[in-house]
Amino acid sequence: MDWLDLTLVVTKGLGIVFGAAFAVLGLLVDFRDKNTSRVTKWGNVALIGIVVSCCVSLVSQGAESLKARDEADAQAKRTNALLAQIERSISPLNGIKINYQFDVPLDDPILADYRRRFLEGIDQIASSKPGSESPLGYASRGPGGVESILIPWNSPLMPTDHEVAASALFRHSAVVLIFFKTPIDYDTFRRVSDFGAQGPKPSIDLSLVAKNENNPAASTGSISDQLLYDFRNKVLQVSTRQLEPDPTVSFNRSRIVSVADLCGSQLWVVLDNTSRDYPTEQLWRATHLKFLSIEVGARPMIIRDFKTYESLQGRLYMFIFPKTEDDLDKLTP
Repeated sequence: MDWLDLTLVVTKGLGIVFGAAFAVLGLLVDFRDKNTSRVTKWGNVALIGIVVSCCVSLVSQGAESLKARDEADAQAKRTNALLAQIERSISPLNGIKINYQFDVPLDDPILADYRRRFLEGIDQIASSKPGSESPLGYASRGPGGVESILIPWNSPLMPTDHEVAASALFRHSAVVLIFFKTPIDYDTFRRVSDFGAQGPKPSIDLSLVAKNENNPAASTGSISDQLLYDFRNKVLQVSTRQLEPDPTVSFNRSRIVSVADLCGSQLWVVLDNTSRDYPTEQLWRATHLKFLSIEVGARPMIIRDFKTYESLQGRLYMFIFPKTEDDLDKLTP
């Protein structure tokens, strides 16, 4: 029994006792002197009793109102929890597709063994007649000339296994998405990632790993996944589409199981590669993540505003999802 229940029991009991007592008192004594019409001693006692009884009734009424409010709040919480469970059941994180885009400056030293052959192929594509087809790629032209060149995955201009760094970047890229229901700071995340920091490691709530080489489009040469060269800014850009998380390395600890659970949660993005022929940290220090799309069903969420952290192990990206579902909807174009 809480204090409100105790207050109600006591005050209602006192109200009954006082009411009965003064009713009996009114039958036994006179409250006014019959000769002088002045209030008698028992009349004063009755008056004081009436005031006390009113106070007891007010306290009882106040306690009853507070109890009703608390019960309404508790019912509202139960209703909201039920609605949240319903929302989680109708929008589960099933059938996730991941898309991402990153770019690398062509003059970055990491592309040294690939740059010369690439530029020769680019010159060949750029010098071809407008509208003509080339097995190397396709030029997009504007009023000022060539603006960009699209290189499909089955192009001979794609990096070979001998061009180790470029091959790891453009043919074997992967992305690791690490979610925390409760956001953590960078130093804490370093402990999670085994980046050399000491101390307890918080538990990851959801981890998704998507590998570009697992995409069927990569083997069919589909231009939906492509290497794009920004001719004017001299930047290579990789775009992927419809990557499914690898179930052998992805996991979920059941705290983030629906779109609604993403509200207020934190995402860390680590670019990776499936080829171990080149140090990962050197690869991804040269890249810049442009956007990430997490698609659940027909609902894509586009993330661009990352907070970037530089470390000895490469570049890390962090994003905190909006706290409300209305704001979360704004990530969907």
